[in-house]
Amino acid sequence: MPTSIVNDSASSRAYRRAIWTAVGLQVPIALLLPIVVLDRGRSSAAAGYALIGFWLSVALITYRRRGAPTRGDLRYIRWGHLPLVFAAVYFANWLAYLSV
Repeated sequence: MPTSIVNDSASSRAYRRAIWTAVGLQVPIALLLPIVVLDRGRSSAAAGYALIGFWLSVALITYRRRGAPTRGDLRYIRWGHLPLVFAAVYFANWLAYLSV
């Protein structure tokens, strides 16, 4: 029994560190994107939708692998939002360019 408690504690600590890293990187992006990019909120909306999708996938990962996160899981939780946000903003602007 104590082994599972130690494993749960270690895994929750690993998840906690990864989640705080992600939050620490997302807050400046969420605050600076509307100020720096003046496109009537298109990039901010795309980034917001990407972040919602990211956090839903993080919830799924933490639910499915509660006790044993893999290195890939932790890497995705730490850094996965960056490519998602950049891709969402790029495709939102690309679609706006095509519609003009």
